[in-house]
Amino acid sequence: MKILFFTLFLFVSLAVFADPWDNLTKQEAKKVVQFLKQNPYVLDYCDCCDIESVALVKVTSVKIIDCEWKKGQYSIEVETRKVVDIPNTDTGPQLPDAAPAYGNHKFLVTMNYTWGFNATTKKAAPLFDMIEYKTYGDDRKPCKSYTEYPNPYEAECDIFDREYREWYKLNVIY
Repeated sequence: MKILFFTLFLFVSLAVFADPWDNLTKQEAKKVVQFLKQNPYVLDYCDCCDIESVALVKVTSVKIIDCEWKKGQYSIEVETRKVVDIPNTDTGPQLPDAAPAYGNHKFLVTMNYTWGFNATTKKAAPLFDMIEYKTYGDDRKPCKSYTEYPNPYEAECDIFDREYREWYKLNVIY
């Protein structure tokens, strides 16, 4: 019986740590909205998950909504336009193999699985690394290291639109 309870506790504990962090204070939510308006290209990337691809998307609309599961907290809902899908392996996104992607997508921003542009490193990092977020403490690290943004000037074919090329040139190259 003790083994059963221990096993159940272990699985419940692991599930809690894998949850997306979409519950924010009003102040944190406002900071995320401001960040996304200035840095609209994000990776929808669960670095701790075994996923086949990572989507590079452009945020086209952003709004603060009530958190569905935590009363008194807020979530960020975004509408996005897909730019490319990037194959993912154990070592992270495989940028040279990015493929064109199309379509609009609506999702909740998560502080741990939405990766945005870190101006200091010129790489993508989880939002909790760039926007103060204290809900789950200070001792947090991503499962994988920061990743580069796909370089549209190294692609063998024109898979990146003009807007992304301009954003990349202004933010990543310079």
